Amino acid sequence: MPGSRKSEFHATLIFTHSISQKQFNQFVKHWIRGSNPRLQHMILSIDIIDFACGEVYLNGIRWTVMKEEAKQKFREKYRLSFVNMIQIKRKDGTTSVIATEESENIHFIVLD
Repeated sequence: MPGSRKSEFHATLIFTHSISQKQFNQFVKHWIRGSNPRLQHMILSIDIIDFACGEVYLNGIRWTVMKEEAKQKFREKYRLSFVNMIQIKRKDGTTSVIATEESENIHFIVLD
């Protein structure tokens, strides 16, 4: 339609209960296989017992370390400060970033 605009809605899911490392790994593996195609940003906490040294252990998941320059651009674009960031790719080529703060919070952000 003339004069119409496509509305973009970016939802952020925030979970208030901690999940285990195993649950997070299962979620990521499902995402890689194609689940949650509309997900753009999710914030969750890993149970502090499972959270070691601020890192998330992604057993059985292929991931790449982000270069410092890419991390800085990401921080600026999303106006967030993260300590650690890695990238994973979905089977359809979609890329996401898993970023951790100094707390046990984890951000799962799907890139445009």
